[in-house]
Order: sequence, then structure tokens, then C-alpha cells
Amino acid sequence: MNQDYSSSDIKRLIRDNGAIYFSYNDAPDGHDDIHHSFYSTSRERKYNHAAILVGWDDNYPASNFRNSPSQNGAWLVRNSRGSNWGDSGYFWMSYSQSESQNGESGMTYAHVFIVREESEDIAENESDDKGLVINEHDDNGNTKNISPSWSAAIFRSERNEDLTRVTFYTTDNNVKYKIFVNNFGKERPTDPGKAEEVLESGEIPYAGYKTIDLSSPVSLYDGDYYSVIIKMELSSDYEYPTAVEASINGYVNASVNEGESFFAEGEEVPSVWQDGKYIEGGPYDACIKAITTYRPDDRIAPSITITSLSETRVGESYRFQFTASGSEVIEWRAGELPSGLALSREGLLTGQADEAGDYEIKITAFNDVDVSEKTFGLKVLSGDVPPKPQGGCSSYMNLLCAGLVVAFGLRRR
Repeated sequence: MNQDYSSSDIKRLIRDNGAIYFSYNDAPDGHDDIHHSFYSTSRERKYNHAAILVGWDDNYPASNFRNSPSQNGAWLVRNSRGSNWGDSGYFWMSYSQSESQNGESGMTYAHVFIVREESEDIAENESDDKGLVINEHDDNGNTKNISPSWSAAIFRSERNEDLTRVTFYTTDNNVKYKIFVNNFGKERPTDPGKAEEVLESGEIPYAGYKTIDLSSPVSLYDGDYYSVIIKMELSSDYEYPTAVEASINGYVNASVNEGESFFAEGEEVPSVWQDGKYIEGGPYDACIKAITTYRPDDRIAPSITITSLSETRVGESYRFQFTASGSEVIEWRAGELPSGLALSREGLLTGQADEAGDYEIKITAFNDVDVSEKTFGLKVLSGDVPPKPQGGCSSYMNLLCAGLVVAFGLRRR
């Protein structure tokens, strides 16, 4: 195969997983209808058919092929032409076919599909589904590989959900990858003012289509835009690390929209991206899928818990903190306030009222779920305060003091 699989690798993958999907050049000169075998000597670099490897026979005779290979041994192949074709739908492909050099009439694009047992139903892009949702732009999958090492896809949540898995292709063996997730907005994959953190990283031994479980799911809410970002690093001299969906005349029509897929170069997290709709050689959609699971809403609408406001006086410093139950309040707002008073985003009412009067104030608390409104009465008293008595006498003591002066007035000279 063109990705340097050894025979022992192929056998192990069949044994462990049951089958390997692959493509090859189904040249007419290669078929032997008597032995239901295939070995082509065509030098044409072409892949026009797909089938699956399901077994092998190291001693299958070279003499059973129409064209004589240099060795015994063959792969048992399940074709896609029905049970009336070949040997009940199967045929034998020479080991020599899989070892053809430079992809000439050989086998290529091998994939092993591992079935995952899921407790939830899977539905594509159905926002009301309560199980898994596969979010994607590349409906046709990988049809071309390109040189940028960074790719990103922007999606939008249509429910409260957790991003639990990311899928992508690796285009060669022994590829290192990094996964980033950013949910700051829809305009571009990364925020130049924010340091991105690697969510997952690793190395994948074989080229193909991969599903990576996130060790820390990303919480998303209805209406959130988020980008899944992949960085690829190849260990070989192959120059095209990123898989994309591209149109192929007569075969694939890739519908690429602006603002869906982005690509970039460089070692560090990019601040400049190229939109896949307008990139040179494109348009391309990034072959990235975001798999999300439904999450019941764990947030609660706010409810203002304050019942009344303390009164104040003109020119007197005032300070009052509003509180609310439920999930955290993002912002507090007030209707018209008495001149001199102001409400902060954190719900702190401060200042010095300029004019006396009875005021009605509407206070609103906002969070991600809903809003809470309540109207309060605020009494501002006049700033004229009766002077305090001198000498430390209370009003009652003032009367006593006056009485004593009268009582002892006869003794004054």
C-alpha cells in the first residue's frame, strides 16, 4: 500500500478489527474469472474501485492468476458487486498487487472502521435530538490533501450540549496532532488577544479517519459559536498533512460556504487564517467533525431577592447591594435613577442623591437563561437636619436644665 503497511500490519488489523476498506485500480487485465483472482500489471496510476480485505492465504498459488505474480499468497477480498459476482461476492488479490510501487495499480487509501457501541441515538445536525449530534461541513469527506498544517471548522450549537469528541483524517503514518477548541465567536477561529491551550494531543501510527475522545468535554449553550482547530505534524517528507473536501469534476460537488472552514501555516497558533471558500486552489471544507451530546440545562433564571430599599437623605453617601438567587447574574441594570446615584454592572447602588423625593426605580438582573425585573420605592429625605443640642443635654435634660436655672435664679445677684 502507498502508506507503507507491511503484510504483518495488514494481517493484524484484519484480525483485530475484522476488515480493511481500501481502493485500487480495477484494471480489466487483472481478472481471472476461473479462479476468481486478481493481479494487474497495469502501470496506470489510477484508483477507480473500493472493496474490503477480510482475510489472507500465504500459500495461495501464483499460478491461479491471469498474470503471473512473483510470489505465492493472496488477500481475500469482499467486493461490492453482490453475491452473484466472483466467488459468492469474494475474490483473491495477489500479495504482489499490494506491494506495487508508487501506487501504480496497487492498493491505497486503506481504512479500518471500528464500530463503537453507543447508548444514545446518532442524528446529523438535528438540534432537537437528545443524543449525539455529528456537526460537519464536509458531507463528502476527504477528497484532497493540502499543504497548510492548520485547519479549523466553526460550528454553532442549537441546544445546550457538551462537545465530547472530535474526528479528522491523518494523511500519512505516524502523524502528531493537537486539538484546540475556541468558543469566543463566529468571525474567525482564534482570538489574537487570547492564549490558546491544547485540549488534546497525541501521535497516530496509521493514516486514516480518527475519532478522539476529549478528556474534558467543552460545555456549550444554545446559540454558541465555537471552532475546532487541528494542528498536524508529519514525520515523513509528505507535504500535504491536511485533509479537505474539494470538488472533483464529474464526481464530487463540494458546497463550501463562507465562514465555515479556515486554514493557516506556522508553528504557533495562527492569528491570521484563510477562509476555505476563497483559499488558493479551493474552495475547501475542512474535514473536521464535532460530536456533541445533549446536556439538560443546568442554569437557573435569576430572581431578585431584595424586597425593599433603605431610605437616604440629600447629600448623604448611599450604598446598597442588590442580590439575586439562581445562576450567576451577568449584568444588573436600572431604569431612571435619582440624580447623583448610579448602579454598577455588579448590582451596587452608590452615590449622593441631589434632590429629595419619593422615587420608583426599576431594577433588572440578567443571566444566560432569563431576566428578572422588580420595581422599588426609594425615599430621599431633605438635607435640612435640626441642629444637635450643645453641652451634651438631651431634649428632656434641656427642660430640666432650664428649670434649675429658674429655681436657683433667686440666689443670683
